[in-house]
Amino acid sequence: MSLQTDSERYPRKIQKLFAPRLPFPWKKPIDHPPEKRRTTPITPISSWRDEIEKYKADHPPQAKEEEPKKSKKQLHDESQRRQSEAWEDTESFEQNEFIKDPYRTVFIARLLYSLTELDISKLFNKFGGIESIRVIRDTNTGLSRGYGFIVFEREQDAKNCIKELAPTGLPLEKQPSEVKPRKILVDMERGRTVRNWRPRRLGGGLGGRHYSSLTASSSRDASAAASGRRTNLSSNPYQQSQSSSYGKFNKRPPSDRLGGPAKRFAPSSGAPAPAYGSIASTSASRTPQSIRDKYAKYSKPGDGASSRDSGSDSRSIRSIRRG
Repeated sequence: MSLQTDSERYPRKIQKLFAPRLPFPWKKPIDHPPEKRRTTPITPISSWRDEIEKYKADHPPQAKEEEPKKSKKQLHDESQRRQSEAWEDTESFEQNEFIKDPYRTVFIARLLYSLTELDISKLFNKFGGIESIRVIRDTNTGLSRGYGFIVFEREQDAKNCIKELAPTGLPLEKQPSEVKPRKILVDMERGRTVRNWRPRRLGGGLGGRHYSSLTASSSRDASAAASGRRTNLSSNPYQQSQSSSYGKFNKRPPSDRLGGPAKRFAPSSGAPAPAYGSIASTSASRTPQSIRDKYAKYSKPGDGASSRDSGSDSRSIRSIRRG
């Protein structure tokens, strides 16, 4: 049974829906027929062979000299040497327009990266008039590097600021991401006030925890941050008066870092000589003594005072200025 006979059973309106469509109109093809297709013929380059040989003769190939790749240690040594030369170049150092009087300059570290010069001035203007504030920033990104310098108008204001904040630091408001509030560390500008001072990047400084050092707990130049900002920082002339107030032979309080009892110092030269009795009575009544007390009688009187006095004079900021 054909489709036409089946569609005749429907009304005429329905039969129009099943009527065949008109054929596609003929259009002229825009491309070549498949049997006539071919690519563009390729011409030979034999005619250019003489020119190529002439160019090779006039321009011989040159071998590229490749520099040997430097190791990390070589790159580090070159960087250290370049920074050392820049540090020793005092002429270019003095031409810096941002450098002021070192005795009126205060070094601040552990700053929040969001702190600006205006925020710092609000924290330190209670110590006196401020001449300028400079926060060190990255030359490429312009972001703060977490430290800076404050120049006071008076030298005494800078001394008072260091003397008050160097042992404890300046606490800031606690941030949501911090466990405990951050403290701004305050110190003198040691680069121009302490003899033979070198920054930590050149092998000096007071930074770092010195974990690899064998005498990290007893090192006088250990990290000021790791030691809890102790008051007797090395080479700090603003703290010398406090360390010398204990007297000539008085005991100092025990150190917070060591956690042990205070050391016993040698007795003065005017102390009465011990009575020599029998060995039994002496051993029974004698209290345990340290090695230092045992051999104190062989030391010359006044050695300790002279060593302390000489060390204080060598670290005096006045002597550095006169030199």
